[in-house]
Amino acid sequence: MMASRRRLALRVSLPLAVAVAASVTGCAALPGQDDEAKQPAESQSWAPTKEADELDPMTPEMQVIALEEFGVAYDVPEKWLVLDSATATDPSEPSVRKAAERLGVAPKAVLGMLTRLESIAISNEPSAGGLVDSISGAGQKGRLGTVEEILPYITSSGAEVDRRRIESVRGNELSVLRIPFRVKHAGRFRHGVILDIYSRYEDRTAIVTVASGSADRASAGADQVVRSLRIFEIEEDLV
Repeated sequence: MMASRRRLALRVSLPLAVAVAASVTGCAALPGQDDEAKQPAESQSWAPTKEADELDPMTPEMQVIALEEFGVAYDVPEKWLVLDSATATDPSEPSVRKAAERLGVAPKAVLGMLTRLESIAISNEPSAGGLVDSISGAGQKGRLGTVEEILPYITSSGAEVDRRRIESVRGNELSVLRIPFRVKHAGRFRHGVILDIYSRYEDRTAIVTVASGSADRASAGADQVVRSLRIFEIEEDLV
């Protein structure tokens, strides 16, 4: 039962991450690469930041994105537009309309994305190759699986992955699997990085997708998420 639940999550979560990148902006993989199975490069041990107030950004130019259900938070630039699935419900809302304008889609399409995401942050900077940068967050209970289990669900969605650029970072409380990819949409490559962030204590996985028209910008966005990643704890009121 647990294995079948995990396969269902893989079928839903990872194609969604690629679809968001394709419809919004996108990441990197190289044609003609060696398809031989390789283990991801593992970085030195790393621990997430745990601050007195997890809702304070680490620097003044940032704002906090808290994926409450999945127990993690990270920073995005303060001027980016952030939509939360719990509050963005009306296509006529100014924030939804502004997001639609930046993404080049209809307001209802933005709300459609948010039915499957917890949040999406959209850049206010000029686009790269006509594609705006974005960082979206979703997640699930339990782990996604090993690299070899995960990759087919990404590539079956039309994305290419350069295995040489996959990285794994382990901490005491969180572990991060970083998978760069690219997907072709409307004649252009859209670049993205999927961050599979697993909380050992909560047994939950946050799936953060950084997307851009530029591989370098997608990579820099993923660096920012990992650099600012921390545990997010909800204090429940005692009754």
